[in-house]
Amino acid sequence: FEIERSEDGINFERQGIVVASNIPSGINKYSYKDNSTAFSDESYYRLKQVDKDGKYEYSKIVKALIKSDRSEVVLFPNPIIDQLFWSGEDPESIEIAALSGNVISKFENPIGSIKLEDLNSGVYLLKIEKKDQQLIYKKIIVN
Repeated sequence: FEIERSEDGINFERQGIVVASNIPSGINKYSYKDNSTAFSDESYYRLKQVDKDGKYEYSKIVKALIKSDRSEVVLFPNPIIDQLFWSGEDPESIEIAALSGNVISKFENPIGSIKLEDLNSGVYLLKIEKKDQQLIYKKIIVN
């Protein structure tokens, strides 16, 4: 089997090959992981089944919606002792609130990390505003 992918559902390129099982009857399960970094939010896939004599047939085309983690913010460590770090682009702002919703502190244009040694132990809510105005909400635990 040849695995083919397309960005538009029309122009396909081979992404990989999965060798067919030699078991003639029964149900065979196959898998393939597409490690390509050139994903858009939508990709189309199909299989090209090639016989030993060179003849081939295509499967139906399926659309895959790719959930990108480009907008995801990973916070660490959690639980926090005195400083919170994040991966990816620095946010526009970070707001820390108690579970009641009361805002405790706000950090504008933080770079790389924020110090939280003044917070009491407990669970807090973070509102992270990214440069594109996207809002991300996270819970953190402070020890």
